[in-house]
Amino acid sequence: MAERFISSKKTITPPPISSKRFSTYIRMNNNSNEPSSITKNDTDATPPRRIGKWKSFVYGVVACAICVSTVFSAFELTFRSLYAREKSFDWLRFHPTRLYVNNPDRPAIYWNTQWNVNSWGLRGPEIGAKTKPRIFCLGDSSTFGYRASYEECYPGRLQTMLPEFEVINGGTFGYSSFQGLKQFVELAPQIQPDIVTLAFNTNDRRYVVRPDLIDCDQTFAFLYRQYSLHVFLIRSRFYQVLMHENMLNRLRKHPPVTTLLPRVNTRDYQKNLETIIQTCRRQHIQVILIGIGDHPEMFRLVEEGALALARGEWETAIELFQSVRDDLFSVDAKVIATALQAITLQAMGRFDEADAMQFDYPTYYHFPGVNPIRTTHSYFRALRMLGEQYALPVVFYRELIHDDPDFYIDTCHPSIAGYELIAETLKTIIQEKQNFRK
Repeated sequence: MAERFISSKKTITPPPISSKRFSTYIRMNNNSNEPSSITKNDTDATPPRRIGKWKSFVYGVVACAICVSTVFSAFELTFRSLYAREKSFDWLRFHPTRLYVNNPDRPAIYWNTQWNVNSWGLRGPEIGAKTKPRIFCLGDSSTFGYRASYEECYPGRLQTMLPEFEVINGGTFGYSSFQGLKQFVELAPQIQPDIVTLAFNTNDRRYVVRPDLIDCDQTFAFLYRQYSLHVFLIRSRFYQVLMHENMLNRLRKHPPVTTLLPRVNTRDYQKNLETIIQTCRRQHIQVILIGIGDHPEMFRLVEEGALALARGEWETAIELFQSVRDDLFSVDAKVIATALQAITLQAMGRFDEADAMQFDYPTYYHFPGVNPIRTTHSYFRALRMLGEQYALPVVFYRELIHDDPDFYIDTCHPSIAGYELIAETLKTIIQEKQNFRK
């Protein structure tokens, strides 16, 4: 509050001063004998508060929220009318150490097959108290039972063949040996298995486009935080389209095939399995190793196409991938060949043709950076070395079927007859081993 000081000579309007120097200021500028017109009440007075300040702020925030919601709703309605809905993968639930697990709250029907998941996140009936020896089958979708009922997959067939055992299906779609190791560490102490089967390698050999996306604790922690929000937003069609465009942009910046890294390299793959084996040996648990492998013809064509792509022989690569898409295999094989062919077109700078191709990735392709290329890394050689080092039985599926493509239903999953053959082989091995922990 500005105060006017009256002296005998002139009127002075001082600048604002602090309260500590107020009395000194009065003595210097008021030489008259007239009493000062400033009282204590005047000096202590404070300006009135602006009551409407916070109310205006709140009104502004509410107005902005309404505008944003209106714009987003308009976009959402527009995209819902223009674009089809993305596939829902809510039968998976995100997990802090394994990235995702089977969701016990969402039984799924996929390829006309009912997938029932128990409270442990494992396919099959509930697991009660242990009353007989247990076989714990760890693996990926080939163990879970892709396009097969629970009774048709090889753990289910093994349960029928060996009723004196309790067979637990621990397979999960897209799992690598790194995720299998985490699963074993978390569940084995509670399940207390007497036999463990390990069927990993297909997903270990999948490539990622960035080194920071290989399977490790840091990657999974980052993706878990990212996808906690993703799970909420994926219900939006607008967000789905943005994710799809982001995926296409990543593919446009795809590095050369020769620079890609597998999710789990051969050394870490062997180390992961060896950790499980050593833990089982300390607990007197028998281990059986299983190698499934890709469709023999698909494996050859994809390998030749990937090598042609790496050499820059674009037309040759396109012809090989096109042959897979046209004639030989199932829908899943065509999906992989389509993705590879799109990458080739992008490498040639033909982005419009690549964008025109419909990408219909399976579940694991929805995780960032994952690419469907596979190579002939020596993962099976690592299995053989582990089998020889620890005197373990090793089952190679392609040796059982003599590379007969009729025992595959797609690029890498066994057929129903193939599951039966795997179960028969495991039954023979188990019956030959009599020293199991009761």
